[in-house]
Amino acid sequence: MHTLPQTLATGWIETGTNLGTEFKTFLLYIVIPIIALIGVILTWWKTHSTPAAIVALIMGCAVWWGALHMDMLRDKTGDDINRSNTVSTTSGAGTANSGPLGTGAR
Repeated sequence: MHTLPQTLATGWIETGTNLGTEFKTFLLYIVIPIIALIGVILTWWKTHSTPAAIVALIMGCAVWWGALHMDMLRDKTGDDINRSNTVSTTSGAGTANSGPLGTGAR
């Protein structure tokens, strides 16, 4: 049987977890799109340029997409980083040459 302090602590932890989840949802689906929209409006208002506003819209969408997919991006970044001194085969980087035309001469 749980004592009163254990029950209260469990309730506080659950409440904190629920508030954190709701705050994350609020940020991802309300705050970031509103900030992106404000950026588009301000860009158009200051420049009166439709292409600049479209670029601002694309950038706002890219930021929103990145925020929505931050777990996938975090895992992808970890896959591309090789923690040794060698070049990763998955990073798309070529091999390093020591001299001109790959001769090894300096």
